[in-house]
Amino acid sequence: IKMMASGYHYREVANLMEAVKQLMNHFEKYTNIPKVSEIKTRVMTIQKDLKIHVHAVFQEIGQVCAFFLFFIA
Repeated sequence: IKMMASGYHYREVANLMEAVKQLMNHFEKYTNIPKVSEIKTRVMTIQKDLKIHVHAVFQEIGQVCAFFLFFIA
């Protein structure tokens, strides 16, 4: 998922994250098991990192658009 996100394959990442969320919902009652808890933490970290990454990309797009609009006007 991380590799796909860094390659801007957001549609595929979204599909994978949806599958991971469904799996994590299924295993939610097993979070007392260390491995399940570790995976849950990793998934939450990946989600947070993805949000930051996507937000940064949109900020860059906004800056580029503003730059071009400045010269067009």
